[in-house]
Amino acid sequence: MRKLILFCFFCTLLFSQTVPSFAAHVEALRWVTRNDAHVPFVRVVMDVDRLPSIDAQLSKDGKDLKVTLAKTDGNKIVGKYTLNPTMVSKLNVSRENDDTVLYFRFPQALSKNSVKVFPLKRDKKHNKPYRVVIDIPQYVPAPTFKTTAGLKGKTIVIDPGHGGTDVGAIGEGDVYEKNITLPIAIYLKPMLEEKGAKVYLTRETDRDVARPHANGDEELQARVDVAEAHAADAFISIHIDSFVRPDIDGMTAYYCSGSLYGQLLAESLHEANLTEVDFGDRGVRTANFYVLCNSSMPSTLLELGFISNPRERAELQKPNVQKALAKSIVDGLETYFKRAEEHSR
Repeated sequence: MRKLILFCFFCTLLFSQTVPSFAAHVEALRWVTRNDAHVPFVRVVMDVDRLPSIDAQLSKDGKDLKVTLAKTDGNKIVGKYTLNPTMVSKLNVSRENDDTVLYFRFPQALSKNSVKVFPLKRDKKHNKPYRVVIDIPQYVPAPTFKTTAGLKGKTIVIDPGHGGTDVGAIGEGDVYEKNITLPIAIYLKPMLEEKGAKVYLTRETDRDVARPHANGDEELQARVDVAEAHAADAFISIHIDSFVRPDIDGMTAYYCSGSLYGQLLAESLHEANLTEVDFGDRGVRTANFYVLCNSSMPSTLLELGFISNPRERAELQKPNVQKALAKSIVDGLETYFKRAEEHSR
């Protein structure tokens, strides 16, 4: 009997050593091509019984993506897959030790910020399980921008800051930044179109551009994607500033350090902004803002006053002031393109 007990003990020990304990199991894998987005993309979705630890690594040349689901049983989805060949050359799913690994190969190099890998919680209301999502965008070649004078024929992308679940800065009386940036952009669009420009807004309603509650980089990249998709000649992000001290006021224009045309754009717009409204001057500055340093065209981020300053907050809510700021952006763009043409000679 003692020998039998010892034999059973060793069998149990051996079995526990050879059978891994998984943190999650993949139940299904599916994909769809989304052509309704500003930049079309392939979405790969894995249904899992719980959310695993996820690691995503893009190769230096931007053509290979490795996504690892740690301690995850992916036996049900192991294999080779053919997706949309214009965006994904191949997808191989394999088991490596206790992990499930997805290897993607792309026909063109993609940037680190353009590929999205994120988890989604279980949605009991709509009977959806935990999911791991991978979004792979269509390759968009870096656009060239024109440096001729005038707005006719130019493509301008306007980004009304924040929106949807992100209200932005909040002023006294629950005044939201998102509700000031949007009307300025809406007033601006027809003014630019009258000058012969093609105009695109990253949002025309109170909504998130990427998705509700997206992380910061994902939301900001979605805004950059609009400018890249339309090969914009200029990209302008409109914001309203805030500070703990209500006496601080004024307008600021930002550009990404090292961008000559970004600097010209910021300077031209800032000068025009100051001409149209009686707000303080906080100058033109460099900043490592995501939308500025991850866009390939001349871009600027405008802080058009302080929502925390009582006088500027009151002014910024007035339609006539919003229209004046929109007009100043038109004037500033005309100045910019004139200067850019002169500089490029």
